[in-house]
Amino acid sequence: GIKKLEKDLQEIMTESSASVAAREAMVDRTKGFWQRSKWAKKLHSVFSSSNEKSHASKSKKATGGKLMNTTSMSRKLASGSAVIDSKEEKLEEKRKADFNIAFFYAICRTYAIILSRWGGAGGNDIVKRMAPDSVSDSKQIIASSKPEPCVLSLLNVVCFSTPFVKTAWSLIQSDSMLSNELQSMTDSSKRAKPIRSSSVTPVLNKSIKTGDTGQAILLMLVVSLSHTLIVTDDIELHEMGRPLPLHQIRRCILLLKNLLYRACCLDDTLSSNSASFPSNHFGLSLICSSSKLMRDLHDRSSRRALCVPKLWLFETLLEDDIRRSKTYEDYCTILNSPVLRVCPFLVSFKRRLKLFEKIVTSNRDLIQGRNDGFSPRPGVHINIMRGRVLEDGLIHLNKLGRKLRQRIIVQYLNQAGARETGLDAGGLFKEFGVI
Repeated sequence: GIKKLEKDLQEIMTESSASVAAREAMVDRTKGFWQRSKWAKKLHSVFSSSNEKSHASKSKKATGGKLMNTTSMSRKLASGSAVIDSKEEKLEEKRKADFNIAFFYAICRTYAIILSRWGGAGGNDIVKRMAPDSVSDSKQIIASSKPEPCVLSLLNVVCFSTPFVKTAWSLIQSDSMLSNELQSMTDSSKRAKPIRSSSVTPVLNKSIKTGDTGQAILLMLVVSLSHTLIVTDDIELHEMGRPLPLHQIRRCILLLKNLLYRACCLDDTLSSNSASFPSNHFGLSLICSSSKLMRDLHDRSSRRALCVPKLWLFETLLEDDIRRSKTYEDYCTILNSPVLRVCPFLVSFKRRLKLFEKIVTSNRDLIQGRNDGFSPRPGVHINIMRGRVLEDGLIHLNKLGRKLRQRIIVQYLNQAGARETGLDAGGLFKEFGVI
């Protein structure tokens, strides 16, 4: 048996990793993996036989070698009247119990406060639109900038022991109170308070249905979904609909896209009294967690499309800003804008490429002058001997340092050391680069 097992293992090892992965990826993962592979079946039979022997030896010691009388239990099982207390049946009964929506809202608010304060995202202001002095507050709660171990343990329980992601998203889609609250949060015309100033308070003696329950559930959903995607591969996401079906993932992308657009492009720019709203660790955590989840989903969509590319974009975003910019400083200001730092996938790739070209061109014109013959900048002169182009070129270029970005004017010398006739207007430098 052991020799056959080793032979099967050698056959498996001779296959390429790509073929093994392709074969095993199509296995239905809802069933046990140990029933899908030949060598795994043999391993399972070896371990199960050893376990049965150990259990049999223990039962012999316990019963003194006598057989147990199981005739009555067999008859009950055959007639279907026997009731077996198994863990699966108990869990099924718990799932069939009535769902307490009030308790769900209360626990989401409490967990959202824990995640925002000790989850690591509440201490990072990734937008950085407001100056720290303008939002400083002596009563402001300081959140941690790194996740605490207790928060990671809480996330593991919520994500992998409960169907929280599906439950929370179904409530957001079906409950009119939650959907209206989230819609007003992403619409600047309905709520003047910026997202970075959003906060959640514990329930205590207040009503469950307050104005911050929806954003508490949204933060829990975003953090839990991002944590679940760490161990979710593309096959589970696309073929099996885990943790959410693809059409629901697209709905989630639309919601988070509008949230990030308001946080990065609209907040603190439309109203003059935005400085009166101090930043809160809950709002900062919501923005940071949403950006992290969207980046993960966008990376996965780059490998295998989750939706059409237009779903990620705002068509006219930064178009007017690039058109109005004229100098290198203006283009750098756009490059440092919150939308390109936090969620660059909202801007089309062609527009980002155009911005990059404008930055490179304007920086070259600033240092070297325009290449039109009317506004040349004084460059760096180097003398190159015709017979020593490589040696003289390396010597002079190594001495330039930061001046290497300036315009380089090449002057060739003949074998006698005399200068050749000719003015470098760009052609001699190109010849030097080709040689």
